[in-house]
Amino acid sequence: IKSEVVTRLQGFAAMNRLKKEARRIITSFIPANELKGLGEMFRQLDLDGNGTITVEELKQGLKAKGQHLKEADVAQLVAAIAVNKDGKINYEDFLAATIHRSKLNQEEHLSRAFSVLDADASGFISRSEMAQSLNKQ
Repeated sequence: IKSEVVTRLQGFAAMNRLKKEARRIITSFIPANELKGLGEMFRQLDLDGNGTITVEELKQGLKAKGQHLKEADVAQLVAAIAVNKDGKINYEDFLAATIHRSKLNQEEHLSRAFSVLDADASGFISRSEMAQSLNKQ
């Protein structure tokens, strides 16, 4: 794992729930061929192939690439990234956390994400729509 990816993981971990949800929505619209490298990185970290990355798997992956973080820091990182709060990073969480900002900021993706959050198509995202989106997790 490149240090840039670790920085992205840490940045995602520090985001509030709304930003995390917006990133998850946006990444769901990005074509798979544009996510190929991140998918491969996820598979390398998912040592047992069960579709999630545990604290131990992330710790081993970081160590193998010369990134040394304390186990407590890795556990805190995983807990903050795992949107569903099960202590494991799933593929969608990983993509949302590691995707490059340039892919997120494309007008088409932002517009589609807004449409998902604006459930009643009013042109505004109400508090209830925000709450509804965040409670899906």
